[in-house]
Amino acid sequence: MVPDEVTLAVLDEELPPATAWASRYGWSLSFDRETLVFDALGVHPVDRGPLLLTAEFDGYRALPPAWRFVDPETREATARATPTRDPVAGKRASVIYGVGVICAHFSRTAYTEYRPGAPHNNWSLTAWDQVEEGVQAHTVAEMLAVIGHHLSYSKGTLR
Repeated sequence: MVPDEVTLAVLDEELPPATAWASRYGWSLSFDRETLVFDALGVHPVDRGPLLLTAEFDGYRALPPAWRFVDPETREATARATPTRDPVAGKRASVIYGVGVICAHFSRTAYTEYRPGAPHNNWSLTAWDQVEEGVQAHTVAEMLAVIGHHLSYSKGTLR
């Protein structure tokens, strides 16, 4: 496992561009250096309801973060907190997969190695940043940009 101080050093470099992305798109970011949990608070672009996107960064960069949308009050992954999975630019693919899952190589929640029942038993957590297909995102700002782009196609939350 990656020592927390190594993860923190990497995030010290990656969080300023992520903060710039957030301010450009009206999101508020916070990062707990003790727990290595990142929060991005914003609003759904269509229904204007609050959205809280969290990521657990323990083990980062050896492992991808664990991204998920959670309820802003309970911090639980629920249908009410999860944006719908709508076609992106006319295609069926979206990284917003369902409750508790961002389905992209850069999200631990997509891997069955991390979460039984997750969509990908054909991906390896330790090779997350060496993919040749699908969306590419290798920094926190890039990950937020991909999720934000896919969110812009969502019609609401799963409720």
